Amino acid sequence: MFGRRIGPLALWPWIRPGRKLVSADLRGAWLHWARLRGANLRLARMRRAHLSRADLSDAKLDGAHLYEARLRRADLRGASLTGTFLKGADLTNARLAGADLTDADLSGARLVGADLRGANLLRAKLFQADLTGADLSGASLRGATLFSTHLRVADLRGADLSGAALDYLGSRIVALFETHARTGILMSLRWSSSTRWPGLWSAERIRAYSEETAPGEWQVTRRSVEPRPPG
Repeated sequence: MFGRRIGPLALWPWIRPGRKLVSADLRGAWLHWARLRGANLRLARMRRAHLSRADLSDAKLDGAHLYEARLRRADLRGASLTGTFLKGADLTNARLAGADLTDADLSGARLVGADLRGANLLRAKLFQADLTGADLSGASLRGATLFSTHLRVADLRGADLSGAALDYLGSRIVALFETHARTGILMSLRWSSSTRWPGLWSAERIRAYSEETAPGEWQVTRRSVEPRPPG
């Protein structure tokens, strides 16, 4: 069964919740609405697989190859995706609350409106990923790569971005933030006093480009609304 290409229609008779599909070849497989809760898909080859609205909650997808896979509105709550390759994948409105995405490659992935509450994105690669409107409240993005990542209207309340790499510019990161705030990459991003920022992206400086929406909560605006901090 494993190590060969499996056509989409052949999958349905034998897929069951908790099924072991380690290293399965599911490239291009058509699995819309599939019930794969708790399935073991470690190291599975799923390039361009169609998994929109599939139930992959609590599934084990560690090291799986999901390049350009379609996972729109898929349920990945509590799934293990450590070291998973999701480059260019479409995760629009996917449910990833509590998922473990440690060391996952999400470069160029589309995560618009995704629910990532409490997700673990430790050292995840999010280069040029689109997280517009994503809910990252309480998520861990420690050591994550966020170069050219779109975070418009994203919710980062209580998120931990300590050690995250936000661009290649090093000491020029402050000027970069001002550019992002004006051009819209970070427009309307929501954050709170419990959000942990990396390096020079201090709460004091970010607050200069934010409006307080509730006690201890802010939203990035297009222009500075407070006097710029010294330095």
